[in-house]
Amino acid sequence: DGGDCVVGDYPDCHVDYPRLINDGICHNRLFHSNGQTYEGYNTEECGWDGGDCVEFNDKYPACAVDMPQYVGNGVCYGSFILDTGQLLDGYNSEECGWDGGDCVIDDYPDCHVDNTGFIGDGICHNTVFLAGGLILEGYNTEECGWDGGDCAEFNEKYPACTVDMPQALENGVCEGSIHLVNGLILDGYNTEECGWDGGDCTEFNTLYPNCKVDRPPLVGDGKCDHDKYNSEGCGWDGGDCIEFNSKYPDCHSGGNCASFNDTIPGCKVANPSLIGDGKCDHDVYNSVECDWDGGDCIKFNKKYPDCHSGADCASFNTAFPGCTVKYPSLIGDGFCTHFDYNSKECGWDGGDCIEFNSKYPDCYSGGSCASFSAAFPGCKVMFPSLIGNGVCNGEVGGYNTEECGWDGGDCA
Repeated sequence: DGGDCVVGDYPDCHVDYPRLINDGICHNRLFHSNGQTYEGYNTEECGWDGGDCVEFNDKYPACAVDMPQYVGNGVCYGSFILDTGQLLDGYNSEECGWDGGDCVIDDYPDCHVDNTGFIGDGICHNTVFLAGGLILEGYNTEECGWDGGDCAEFNEKYPACTVDMPQALENGVCEGSIHLVNGLILDGYNTEECGWDGGDCTEFNTLYPNCKVDRPPLVGDGKCDHDKYNSEGCGWDGGDCIEFNSKYPDCHSGGNCASFNDTIPGCKVANPSLIGDGKCDHDVYNSVECDWDGGDCIKFNKKYPDCHSGADCASFNTAFPGCTVKYPSLIGDGFCTHFDYNSKECGWDGGDCIEFNSKYPDCYSGGSCASFSAAFPGCKVMFPSLIGNGVCNGEVGGYNTEECGWDGGDCA
């Protein structure tokens, strides 16, 4: 670069950012926000980063982490993901002195987990799932004092229960499996070894002893679900599919759906019961082949004419910039939908959640829901916005209980 990149004391050092040599920080590798990686600083040619890495190299000669400045900085790093998506690991290792001592737990010197903050935090962890796909294990072990004592009661009560998230037991919600946002499915909760999800599934199992589904709260939630849910063993989805089955008597679990295919030929969907159920569903449901979801999406399509199956949703994105929900048709459909829908970016679910938020101002996406918990102590439900929404939710899912005010009065 016309001599601009020559490092005075190190003529054989050819790095992309010479100014970082001898800046007081030991660099092995640099990561730019554009995803590029720069190397060669901690080398003999560059004087071990202008001397910045001499002490580190002497102390941890076999520690080859990308960013040595994180070793011994007071925070335990086992592995972490940069904003660019790159995974950096190897810090919490013997070669790196267990992250320069940051990951050493005085009471459990043989416990080498990637995030010590979860030890003794009051929650029993078998496995921890973090944003970006990081999975941390090894907490509920003898070396870690059974998660710093947090798992002692769980282990004693359910010695053969090996679920990833013990904290999901006895939380008031019957879980067959837990579906994480990253696509992982955790199962084994509604089993004898786990006390039928710590007792949460006892009522469901009594009502539907032959109903083996991943998400028991969907049974009897007022919406007809397909496949195993719409079966005799599940009471035709807790009664939710009775009306649909009267229209299409061969379109239940195990049926061939000939009556449905004759009525709406060319409509190939995973859940035929969503067609014409009164709610606009996205993707292939909202297509000409499926008669715009059996007519359910006509109003939505009028507002956002380019937001049907195969279109780019430009009109919706203009109306709600920053709202990146999976099902845009739920925005402004008259029902307050929880999670990312009830956010500022999505206009508080297109206005559907304004009344709910006025009652519980901290129960939006990312909020603590402390006001809701104060109003309904002991009410542990998956969708707080269903409480008091004018529709009595079924016998399972924890809504129609005394703790939840009989579904906020909807089932009184």
